Amino acid sequence: PKPRPRPSTDTNVFFDATGYSSSGPFLRFWRDFGGLRTLGYPLSESFILESEDEYQWFERARLEFHPTFPEGRRIVLGTIGTEALRKRGWIR
Repeated sequence: PKPRPRPSTDTNVFFDATGYSSSGPFLRFWRDFGGLRTLGYPLSESFILESEDEYQWFERARLEFHPTFPEGRRIVLGTIGTEALRKRGWIR
């Protein structure tokens, strides 16, 4: 089930098209690097896996927030293509 919509503010944007929001460092990166045209709509809310790293999927990218990285370099693009090829055994 999708989360309940959160109202859009200066620090959070809810996207009716997908039913997900983006906020904080993900929203800043999205706005700074092309927004809808480049990254597309969010396809998930942000989430944390085993580590303290946070992730959010968009139509054309997976953004990763790594709080231990230097300021200004904490958001990186996921290497989705490389991961898919490794999973299939096509590259190491």
